[in-house]
Amino acid sequence: MMTWLIRVSGHPAYTDLTPPEECPTPTILEDDANDNNTDDTQNPGVEQEYQGSTYTFTTSNDPSENMGTNRSPQEFTLSMMNRSSPLLLVRGGNYTNAEELMLENVLPIQFPFGLGGPTQRRPTAVSKEVALQHYTRLSLKQFMRGDFLLVVLHMMNRIRSFTTGLVTCRSLGLGGDLTFAESISTLTDQQIKRAAENITKNVEDNSVAAQFLRRAETSCRSIGYTAAAARANRRLMYGLTHKRLFNVDDS
Repeated sequence: MMTWLIRVSGHPAYTDLTPPEECPTPTILEDDANDNNTDDTQNPGVEQEYQGSTYTFTTSNDPSENMGTNRSPQEFTLSMMNRSSPLLLVRGGNYTNAEELMLENVLPIQFPFGLGGPTQRRPTAVSKEVALQHYTRLSLKQFMRGDFLLVVLHMMNRIRSFTTGLVTCRSLGLGGDLTFAESISTLTDQQIKRAAENITKNVEDNSVAAQFLRRAETSCRSIGYTAAAARANRRLMYGLTHKRLFNVDDS
């Protein structure tokens, strides 16, 4: 398949790669078999069966309820004010920039020609979230694979952590005769960004922007498989149960 991707498909991510048959053959140095490097076969039928690959994402990369995909609530506030959506893929390894990493380059089985990814320009504009939802509804077998669905779910969670983000703040004044709204109405993006960097680096900053960021509280919708989502669903279940048991009228 690698040879086909390089020679035939025209996939842009494989343009300059060397076909496998032209790669130099490695020289393998093998020790003689002995008791320290040889195991006796216990169940040949099971040991010789290939179970396939396993794909996992660590929970450290999952969006959190109060910071989204950012490292602090201040960065989450800044990203929502600047409307800077998060990276959909966590990192691109040591071979490519994460900001330039495209889904069709990561998953060539689903996109063998390097076309059709969520960031591709189309005559009718389609959001990344809608494109990912469309992939999960396709009947093609390559789009039903567990490794592909896991990547798509991870990307969807990062998108929704941003689109469902909220910023709340106490309405007390920040000093002087101005109200809270008047104090922050004149803040610029640069002032807020500078204050967020100072707070992250533990640099003393008593500016209006820094006071605003310290008072601001951020939140976003919890991911479906996390403990936070389980707590939210339990509250909904208990509320529904209470309504049915005691016949509570919403009106």
